[in-house]
Amino acid sequence: MLTTEPTVIDYERSAVVLVATSIYDDSKFQQVPAASNSLNEIRRVLIDPDLGGWPVDRVFSFENNRNAGRVASEIRRIAESAPDVLIFYYVGHGLLTSLGELCLCVSDTEYDSADFTGIRYSWIKETFSTSASRVMVSILDCCSAGRAIQALSGDRGLLNSVAAEGIYTLVATEGTASAHVVELEKQASRATSFTEEFVGLLDHGMPGLAPWLTLDNIYTRLRQQLARKGLPKPSQSVVGTVHNFYFSRNKAVANRISNISTASATDYFQRAVREDYVFEFPAWPRGMREPEYNTMLSFVYPTSLLMDRTLLSLPAGSHDKFEPCDLLGPNSELIHIKRTVTSSSVGHLVSQALVSTELLATSRELRESFARIVQERSSQHVIPVDQWPKVVILGASGINNGKDGDVNTMSTSRKLLIGHAAEVLARLNVTLHIVSIAES
Repeated sequence: MLTTEPTVIDYERSAVVLVATSIYDDSKFQQVPAASNSLNEIRRVLIDPDLGGWPVDRVFSFENNRNAGRVASEIRRIAESAPDVLIFYYVGHGLLTSLGELCLCVSDTEYDSADFTGIRYSWIKETFSTSASRVMVSILDCCSAGRAIQALSGDRGLLNSVAAEGIYTLVATEGTASAHVVELEKQASRATSFTEEFVGLLDHGMPGLAPWLTLDNIYTRLRQQLARKGLPKPSQSVVGTVHNFYFSRNKAVANRISNISTASATDYFQRAVREDYVFEFPAWPRGMREPEYNTMLSFVYPTSLLMDRTLLSLPAGSHDKFEPCDLLGPNSELIHIKRTVTSSSVGHLVSQALVSTELLATSRELRESFARIVQERSSQHVIPVDQWPKVVILGASGINNGKDGDVNTMSTSRKLLIGHAAEVLARLNVTLHIVSIAES
């Protein structure tokens, strides 16, 4: 696992809301053609199978809308349909009320009455605080966007109400500073400076990092690049561990995986649960913790090797670490163990398998590091660094919320999550199996 766990997206239970305003009725506003271009660019990278991988029908766009209250109401309705991941993005003019609250402008916002005719950011914050979403991400590309960070920092109620992974806010400016956009005559084919850099990072990827880019990866590089160009520096606010949320695949990594359909994921799930795999797990005693079960399993299978809580550092000077597996099987299988009584723990299990396997499959340096550790602990295991790994096993207890131990009775969303992982790994020539662990 990563030192703070990343997340895997259940797309059918997630949503992206994109709002852009480039045309304004009030003559006191300057028109911003770059805002529409920015929305299109963000949407492009989100639905790109090699980058965000979002299904088109889960990305909702609002461009040059009127009636702020109606737009905010629609955003809340979409949020209610996204109990897993919710992403909100706004680009356009941002104004402050007389009390210092940030308002996101729509086409009929009145410059002198933004608090009554714009989308108050407190409405978005309230949507987040009442949302059941596990992960919430807000990205604001507008003037005074830093006010959103300040509003979050002092709201203890919001901090106490967040879901399992939390809320992440990324804004184009610090405090009340202005966002940057090129001159009007150059905006026909340009995005805003913040979004242009953001999208550019995803399009080109980041060499030396993991196959997936976290929000933290993106923010660090984005701030560096904008500062280097003398442009306004972005800010971030993190509640929980959501900064390790996987926002996009890293295009700098050679093995990119295209989008996976629901039908395909279902087929791969059935392959993953087939019963012809010989590795069996003993019953998990009631009250036994996961590390203790892993240790017990290593005694049941003395030809396996306990690797629980063994961490490898990512190359190229990264401070991130990951756990290759809980046990190394008799034939060098990567075995991951988890009590999967919640959707979050299912995501944890699948995420660990995806991350560790893809890293080891695509990096000879990491395979060699792992091989050295294995050889120090056991002379029976030899890691073939030129062609390993080949098999990944997920050992799961408490399947289907603990109601029974049949993997076929899991919810559809969990089946698709596992099927998605199975197909991703298949494209790396790795076979995934999921095996139910009975509880005693």
